[in-house]
Amino acid sequence: MIPGYPRSSASLSPAADRRRRQETDDAGRPDAASSPRTPRAAGRPAETTVPERGSRLRGSLAVLGVLVVTLAAGFLDATGNGTLGLITLVGLVGSTAVATLLVRRRDMTTLVIAPPLVYLAVVAVLKYTHRASGAGPKKVGAEVAAELALGQGFTVMAAATGTALVLALVRWAARR
Repeated sequence: MIPGYPRSSASLSPAADRRRRQETDDAGRPDAASSPRTPRAAGRPAETTVPERGSRLRGSLAVLGVLVVTLAAGFLDATGNGTLGLITLVGLVGSTAVATLLVRRRDMTTLVIAPPLVYLAVVAVLKYTHRASGAGPKKVGAEVAAELALGQGFTVMAAATGTALVLALVRWAARR
């Protein structure tokens, strides 16, 4: 005897035939996609997931680290003559390089974009802390804008951005 026979006349309708074809695979067995999920057998071990390789450092925390290191370097640099120089350059480029190597791969673009913004934030903080008496936030903002317009920190920003870009490209190429 063939399973499923004799059939009632209701099961001979075209709609019932379509439903049956959707619920079974080519061999007539129930389709796994349309059947409800059964609980996992008690004796079967759970599926293992492959852990994510590499660092789990978020881009926002890496940028915050770059900001803190560059701010400390800027304060060291500004204690002598009040301007930013080689110590700030080394602090920004070095911290950007380390952060680019430690950050998650999907957040590398954050560190390529961050160095100019970090540098301008450091300049703004240092100008505000070393301002003359009576100079308000508007004067400090004008000094930061003048420094940006004159390109006085361009080499520092370009060196840090270039370092981050080269290291990000190397990490991207090494992944492939």
